[in-house]
Amino acid sequence: MKKIKISTISLKTTPLDIEGNRRNIINALQDKQVENSGIILFPELCLTGYGCEDAFYNSHLWKDAMTSLIKILPHTVGKFVVVGLPVFLSPYLYNCAAVICDGKIAGFIPKQNLANTGIHYEKRWFKEGFNEHELVSYYDMHIPFGNYLFELGDVIIGVEICEDSWVMNRTSHLHSQNGANIILSSGASHFSLGKHEIRRQIFLESSRNQNNIFVYSNLNGNEAGKVVFDAGCMVCQNGELLSEGKRYHMSDYEILNTVVDIDLNHHNRSRYFRDSYYDKTKPIRIIQLEYELEDTQEDLNRPIAVQDEDPFEAFSEVVSLGLFDYMRKTKTKGYTLSLSGGADSAACA
Repeated sequence: MKKIKISTISLKTTPLDIEGNRRNIINALQDKQVENSGIILFPELCLTGYGCEDAFYNSHLWKDAMTSLIKILPHTVGKFVVVGLPVFLSPYLYNCAAVICDGKIAGFIPKQNLANTGIHYEKRWFKEGFNEHELVSYYDMHIPFGNYLFELGDVIIGVEICEDSWVMNRTSHLHSQNGANIILSSGASHFSLGKHEIRRQIFLESSRNQNNIFVYSNLNGNEAGKVVFDAGCMVCQNGELLSEGKRYHMSDYEILNTVVDIDLNHHNRSRYFRDSYYDKTKPIRIIQLEYELEDTQEDLNRPIAVQDEDPFEAFSEVVSLGLFDYMRKTKTKGYTLSLSGGADSAACA
């Protein structure tokens, strides 16, 4: 039995506060809870914040994000870490996940399906990264950019970013057909009533029909005044929920640790995986890393029961979180509540 410890982290971010976001990431990497973790997953665009809007056009933002990423590298020795940031590859800007292995950047994975409905306008700032396979140069490093898988011994890891999990032709389908047995999904998924149950259903069913392990992370809190993210990290294996993290937490970060059995995953894939048609013309390459995930001696996570939440309780908690973060980030001391004596005022009070 080969057991691997995975840490998925929900993070509070502030748009444009790259230094503060980097500090939260490093604090999480130095936390004792992630000791012996082989894989650590952070959310989408967690270095810059998701809500930078037209500030994404500013070249200082990309450059500062890349500088901050370099400063994070010394804290990732002995680990496989995924961090979200924008990457400029002339003439386009991409929403990317930086894959770091043992203190070195192993690749940049661009988001293939950009969210552009509801409150999302990602196509305004970013380009989809479908078939790119290039080498980009930063700080004298030549880094693979494109749709890659990463092989670490008997583990093959694929990365998808938020909306990639929600579309019909998912990125992970191609990854799984090409041997990936762990899919890391970085998210910046906002709260709405009932949405978390849909997320859970997506990852449970995906882990079942792809016979692999899905790891999900999400932002948390009121990032910039308009949108509240609700955390809810989770790990699913072969159709079962192994762990689920806190939602609406007030801390700068929250760590969800899960120990998975890789040999069990191989067994299930050999027994249940069914080949199906996929577009073999879409290029995908595997990067073999000179690094192997170590076994952990910690206890294996067993499947847990799915717990649906009460919508009234969820609404109460997310409003509290949103107001708390807004007050903290604007450095105000509290709120003034104007009461008229009517039904609406009484409900607010």
